[in-house]
Formats: sequence, structure tokens, C-alpha cells
Amino acid sequence: MANPSPIQLDCSPVGIVVACEEHPWWRAFRFHKEDAWNSACAHEEREHGDDRRQRHARDVRRARAKEALVRCD
Repeated sequence: MANPSPIQLDCSPVGIVVACEEHPWWRAFRFHKEDAWNSACAHEEREHGDDRRQRHARDVRRARAKEALVRCD
């Protein structure tokens, strides 16, 4: 990937830490991946308004999950 997002999700068995390389003072901890993506997207919207990489990744993830549910029916 040529230009990775500054927002990273670090997953462990306990939970997920959301961090931003450009804002090292900002962190979020979430227990569920969907909540972590929402936190990353909220930070992106507040601090990186022109950057839509997290929102795009979340939307793709949701679309794939929805498509998988449709295939299971």
C-alpha cells in the first residue's frame, strides 16, 4: 500500500486499541471490531476531514458482511 492511513487498529484477544500516528495523544479502546471502526471513523471525520480511508474500509467491510449474510440465506 503506497499511502497507508495514519489510523491503525491493534487487535488482541482482550480488545482493540485504535491509534493515530499523526495524533499520538489520541487513543481509543474498544471490545468489538465494529465499535473500533466507528471510533476510527469518528476520529478521521474530526481530525482528517479530507481523508476517507477509514470510512471507505468500514463501508467495504460492512458490504462484505452483508453479502455473506445474503449468501447464507
